[in-house]
Amino acid sequence: MMSTGRSPESDREVLRRVSLGCWWRHSLTLVDWGRVESFDEAERQVARKLGSEMRRLREREDLTQGALGRKAGHYSRSTIATVETGWGRCSLKLIRGCDDALEAHGALVRIYFELKDARARVKDASDRATHPQGEESHEHVRVL
Repeated sequence: MMSTGRSPESDREVLRRVSLGCWWRHSLTLVDWGRVESFDEAERQVARKLGSEMRRLREREDLTQGALGRKAGHYSRSTIATVETGWGRCSLKLIRGCDDALEAHGALVRIYFELKDARARVKDASDRATHPQGEESHEHVRVL
């Protein structure tokens, strides 16, 4: 590793605090002394799992995305497509409607809650990265 002119401790501190994110991807990458973890990848895997299971069940019932949307509670074809690709956020109401329409016996709802757990872990990691324990707040209050 090239020397940056800082001590190893200062490099380690800088690396520990690095947090990268994009509001549109809800991604978070933490770098901790040479090790990179992508928390959004776990969330994406569960979202893809939900989408592929929904698609499998829909195709088993020989339904189009539009037909499933209508049967699940007046959702658009694009809403169903977004869930099936794993790129969109979805509500429990939508997933329950699809679960009922596809007679999945709770399979989609279980995966939905796995997704909620993965999203909570991403949020917790993001909160820890932006507000490490023991670090004093640098916020200032201005009284007029």
